[in-house]
Amino acid sequence: MYSIKRCTELAPKTMKATKSMGNAFIKKISYFLNKTIKTLKNTSKAIDKKTAKTIRSITKRRGRK
Repeated sequence: MYSIKRCTELAPKTMKATKSMGNAFIKKISYFLNKTIKTLKNTSKAIDKKTAKTIRSITKRRGRK
């Protein structure tokens, strides 16, 4: 039924598929982490800018009326 050739040809394909799945998984995780870090940095910058703008507007000298 099963010959040696038929059994051995499955192994490289399986190894290749496993390797490519592992590489894809690692790429997806690193992409997700990079995007999350970038989003957090941008959010903190935006909060800092908004806070600075609010403080400037509160402490700004008003013209004489």
